[in-house]
Amino acid sequence: MNNFSKLSLYDFLSMLIPGFIILWFFNFLGIETTTAINDIFIAVLSYITGLCYHKLLEQLVTIAHLRRNKCMQERAWKQFYKEIGIEKACPKNIDEVFVLSYYKIAQAGSLMIIPILEAQETFLRNIIPLIFIEIIRLGFGFYSDNVCCICAFLGVILLLSIFAWLSITNKIYYLVWEGNHYLKELNDEKTAH
Repeated sequence: MNNFSKLSLYDFLSMLIPGFIILWFFNFLGIETTTAINDIFIAVLSYITGLCYHKLLEQLVTIAHLRRNKCMQERAWKQFYKEIGIEKACPKNIDEVFVLSYYKIAQAGSLMIIPILEAQETFLRNIIPLIFIEIIRLGFGFYSDNVCCICAFLGVILLLSIFAWLSITNKIYYLVWEGNHYLKELNDEKTAH
């Protein structure tokens, strides 16, 4: 798979779908999507809306210190080294060590699952607020058994999405620490021979 197809899938999942959902929430200008021109217009508008929404959330997550979170990095560090039976203290500059480790892994072409996990993480991060908004929107609508069931289902999906987002984030940190450790061991082994 080349970088263009990865980027296209990432864009589709992380930008286009949330952008379309946002426009759907607002029933954007009452546009009928019966013609190809309107379909293309809605797709382009959805992508732009999704991209702007993504950048806004990215800034909010950074401000809230949920991106490259030190506690999550340390937790994954401790988990990895505990599993391999090595006692190794977390570095004080763990964020800098994480970034350096990430780039070493990328440069070596190792653990190519990490970009896929990052795309999943981004998609979940982008969709979680929209699920929450839909629950609120439905809650202020008319009350019926059907709406209550949908809200309950969306509530469960919301909680599971938050759990999945945090779990995937932890897995990314874990894989970076794992990859860095074993790349170092491989390099040490090569220099020993």
